[in-house]
Amino acid sequence: SHTAYCRLYSTRCLPKPRRKPASAFSRAPKKAKKAKPPKTKVRTDPFTSKQVSSFYFKAVLDDGGEPTAVYVCHCGVQRRMEPNTGYTNLLGHVFM
Repeated sequence: SHTAYCRLYSTRCLPKPRRKPASAFSRAPKKAKKAKPPKTKVRTDPFTSKQVSSFYFKAVLDDGGEPTAVYVCHCGVQRRMEPNTGYTNLLGHVFM
């Protein structure tokens, strides 16, 4: 019984036979992976400031039918747009 135990124990402790290393000819060489360029998020504004302002605001006309520097929003708020200052004052109302 003791010898059977020793044989059984010794077969368990034996290392597993190693696989033969693959030769260079038996396997196709690995293809080199192409380096992918890093993804950069490009944000493009779909609408310009002028387009957004002209959608929400209408120019107030004076008695002669000429446009003034005052614009009225759809909600009724009046804003002034001075010449050569852009649409920042009008857009501030839209986005706030």
